[in-house]
Amino acid sequence: MLIFDKMSYGSAMAKQVAALGPAGIRVGQRVRDLRRHQGLTLHALASKLADLGRPIDISALAKVEKGQRRIDVDDLMALAVALDASPNWILLPDRVSDDSPIELTPSHQQGGLEVWQWAVRDHPDELDPPSPDSHVPVDQLDQSLDLGVTQSVWSGAHSHVPYESVLSQVKHAFEADNKRVIIVMGGPGSGKSMIAMSLLSALRHDHRRVVYASGSSARIEYMRKSVGKGRPDMRQLFTYYSNLATAAPNGVDVLICDDAHRIQRTSSNRFAPRGLKTDRPQVDELISAARVPVFFLDENQIVRPDEVGTVDLITDHAARLGLPVIRISLDGRFRYGGSAAYEEWMLNLLGLRALGPTKWKGDKNFDVRVAASPQEMEDFLRTKINGGETARIAAGYCWPWNKQLRTDGSLVNDVTIGNWSKPWAKFDRKLTDAAPPAEFWATDPRGFDQIGSVYTAQGFEYDWAGVILGQDIVVDGQNLTIRRDANMDRALKGTKGKPVYDQQFDNLVRNSYKVLLTRGMRGVVIYAVDPATQEFLASLVD
Repeated sequence: MLIFDKMSYGSAMAKQVAALGPAGIRVGQRVRDLRRHQGLTLHALASKLADLGRPIDISALAKVEKGQRRIDVDDLMALAVALDASPNWILLPDRVSDDSPIELTPSHQQGGLEVWQWAVRDHPDELDPPSPDSHVPVDQLDQSLDLGVTQSVWSGAHSHVPYESVLSQVKHAFEADNKRVIIVMGGPGSGKSMIAMSLLSALRHDHRRVVYASGSSARIEYMRKSVGKGRPDMRQLFTYYSNLATAAPNGVDVLICDDAHRIQRTSSNRFAPRGLKTDRPQVDELISAARVPVFFLDENQIVRPDEVGTVDLITDHAARLGLPVIRISLDGRFRYGGSAAYEEWMLNLLGLRALGPTKWKGDKNFDVRVAASPQEMEDFLRTKINGGETARIAAGYCWPWNKQLRTDGSLVNDVTIGNWSKPWAKFDRKLTDAAPPAEFWATDPRGFDQIGSVYTAQGFEYDWAGVILGQDIVVDGQNLTIRRDANMDRALKGTKGKPVYDQQFDNLVRNSYKVLLTRGMRGVVIYAVDPATQEFLASLVD
């Protein structure tokens, strides 16, 4: 498929080398897209390749991306490693359907889904793509679960290809009677949760013992109420990581661990009975609980010091147990309207990329605005809601969270900015019916009248995100800096025995704002409490 760049057959033969075919042209485009998505310059990618022992200079890389230079199979493998992408993601398009053919050679093309099924097959002797009858189709789902409600909450770019890849790995584990660990990696809006829900439904339809678990209270309570339809018999289907601490080894066939970045060091806490307290790593408990544990995670959404869920952590613990690990990446699928430009701009703004803040150049797929006041933000978002869209306002944790009610039974307006004020999401679900409990802030229409935090917003999405930058992130010169004294999140304070050092605190706060800024699917409206920061943002967004 790939032809060597340097030929040794003499100049006459070299002149007869055919032009790049469809695969060669596509490789250049995919390398460019993956590089840009990761915020890498040509120089940075060239450095990575050199470190891997397969150097390609900058000018040659530029020609590869333009479809003017061939690469050989060793180059392809080095590029895949450097870009942390499967070679398949470089050789094939990332968005396919049955009626969108992929050109494999100048004279041969096949339907996209068929090609991807062929590309991810496990056995070389499978000459044909897997039969449609060899798996549970996406539309053949368990009718006892209401997956329709999840479409408006997690409408990331879920497609058949990654779903089929995950399901195929699960089925091969059963067929081979071979326990394995599957890790599904993806950024915000990449479709992780929709794939997890589809997997849950398909496996239940296939009469497998399956449990869905998460470390997020908002996630589990939403699942129990909306997806499980509030049925008592569905409560055990959706559970918390800590509830699996005493689970029998391989007690279920498949354990779906959503939000796996929220895995904690141990399941023990101060509320655990003395006899049940243990130092056993929580990740070991989760791996032990099922024949096939499946972890869905985004390492860049770790927002608390006790959260340790990473690809390396899961891989290391699986290796100690002698278990194979299958990694599936959802590269190239994002919640923010498919806008790579917004992702790049947002990461640079928060200092999560080396370039630093830049001017927003606009993107037809995503709208970025800076509101002159929180009232202007609220008014704008309310017009969107009145037009049939969804919107929420969330803020950095820079105001105390009053857990009591006023004498008239209403919530206290904790978040006060000048003459404008709003309450935080309701702490106790039993307090009043005027507002939804914090777990349903992102999904109940009444949530718009309260302010959400990273804990109520994480894991959900809406059409428009209003984000208030608190005094814990302010401009200093041409960059945003973190002010520890302005943050009121007790989870980030640390203790004498478990201190949270400044660098860790800095990372967690920036990750928190990243979560808030990536909840909107169509646009984001930003307001900064600090006047200098507000002026700085306004200078970046026309």
